[in-house]
Amino acid sequence: MRRQLEQIEPSYRVYYNIMKRQLDSEFIYHENYLRISDTIIESGDITKWGKYKEFESLKCVEFEHCNKLETLELLENLTELETLWINDCQSLINLKGLKNLTGIKELFISDCKSLTNIEE
Repeated sequence: MRRQLEQIEPSYRVYYNIMKRQLDSEFIYHENYLRISDTIIESGDITKWGKYKEFESLKCVEFEHCNKLETLELLENLTELETLWINDCQSLINLKGLKNLTGIKELFISDCKSLTNIEE
């Protein structure tokens, strides 16, 4: 599923470029798939991933090795999501919007030692 930027259609590159200005990380977005890994903002580490209207139709989302990420609000808008993978996000405390994941088929959360608040 992973692709180089050159292989991604131009309409999806727009989202990539918007996010790349904010993130210095492995960022892959293609149609129904989003992967964020080793996420760092140019001026420091990212601590919050908010809601992006452009991602509402995602089917698969992966967050991995985002060690400063504390809050995930993205889930509140992802009613089409089927797969959620969150791995090794050591500072993740808040996970919001799980009740909206009515189509979820695969949920994987691992090595998120600080996760204490899962809001439905």
